[in-house]
Amino acid sequence: MPTMATSAFPLIKVVDIPGKGKGVVALESIPKGTRILSEKPRIRLSDLRGIDSLSLSEDDLYFFLSFPSHGKDEENPVQSRLKHFLPCVGSVDNAIGLFETICRVNHTCYSPLGRPNALYMWREDLKEESNSDRYPYIFRTSSNASSVLSATEDIAAMEEITVSYLQYNIHTEDPFIYLRRKFGFECSCLGCLRPASARQKSVERIKDFRQFTDGLPARIALGGPLGDPPKSLLDSIEKYILMICAEGYVWQLGSCAHDAFQLCAFHGDADSASKWEALVRDSHEILQGADSPADQKSQKLAAFPKTFREWKVLGSQKLNGPCRANKYSHTSTQSQILVDRGGPGHSPQHRSANRHCI
Repeated sequence: MPTMATSAFPLIKVVDIPGKGKGVVALESIPKGTRILSEKPRIRLSDLRGIDSLSLSEDDLYFFLSFPSHGKDEENPVQSRLKHFLPCVGSVDNAIGLFETICRVNHTCYSPLGRPNALYMWREDLKEESNSDRYPYIFRTSSNASSVLSATEDIAAMEEITVSYLQYNIHTEDPFIYLRRKFGFECSCLGCLRPASARQKSVERIKDFRQFTDGLPARIALGGPLGDPPKSLLDSIEKYILMICAEGYVWQLGSCAHDAFQLCAFHGDADSASKWEALVRDSHEILQGADSPADQKSQKLAAFPKTFREWKVLGSQKLNGPCRANKYSHTSTQSQILVDRGGPGHSPQHRSANRHCI
C-alpha cells in the first residue's frame, strides 16, 4: 500500500547536479508509492495574455529569474522562461504554475531501458484559491490546492529524483531532438543513448498505441454483431498494454485497464471486471494517492463492479481478467520487469496460446 504522508514528507533537497544545473535528490530512502511532496505554485498564471505585464515582488522576481532562459525568445526574460511552468491539468482556469521544488526536478525519458522514478500530478479536488484584483493574472492558492509529486519507483538515499517532461501523447518525434529544441539540453538517459533508428521505432510503436486507444471507446460501445468479438478485443487491449508498458509508459496501464473493465462490465462478467479495475486502483494509489477521488472510485468499482452505470448492457458473457498485464501492477519493480522481458530493450510479444489469466 502506498505511503500517504500527512504532516511530514520524505527528506529531499534541491542541489547542484553536474551537467544539469539544479536538481532534487532524496536524503533518505523513499518507497515506491510515497507522496514525496504536495506543493502550491509560487507563481500561478491563468492567462498568458498577461505574461508580458507580469508584476512580481522582488523575491518572486529573483526566484523567477533563477531559472535558465532558452530558445528563440532568449532575449525576453519572461517568455524565455515559460518552459519551466507546469500545467495545472484539470484546473478550471487552465492555469500554469512555477513551483519552488517540483520545477527543479530534472528529466528522464520513458523508454524500454528505463523510466523516471517520480511523477507529478495536479490535484484539482483540493483546489480553493483566490486572486488579486491588482494582478488578475496571478493566483495565490489559499488552502491545499497543489501539485503532488509521487515516487513511482523505490528511490535510494542520495539518488536524484526525476520526472519525464515528455508524455506519450506528445511523444511523436525523436525525444532527443524534441528535448534539445524545446528545453535546450541533450538528454543522456539510456533511452536517448540508443541509435536514432531504435528511438524512431519506439516513436512508431507509441503512435500505433495512440491510434488504437483513440478508437477504443467506440469499438467497445459498438458491441453486437457489427462490433469486435469481445474476447478478441480484450486480447487486443492487453496486447497494446504490454506494448506501451514495454516502451516505459507503465502508467498508461490504468486507462487501458479501465477500458478492459468496461468491456467486461458491459458483458456482465463481474469477476473479470473486478480484476481489471484492481489494476486501475493500484495505478491511482501510486499516482494520486488513496485519498484521491479517482482512486476511491476505482476502489468501489473493483469491489462492486455491478454498480457500474452500464452494467450488462451488451448481454452476459464470460471473458477474462489480465493475463500478463498484471506484472506491471504497483507491486512490480523496474528490475523485475526488465528480467521478465528478457533484458533491457526486449519488447514482449503477445501470445494468445498458453494464456494464464487471473
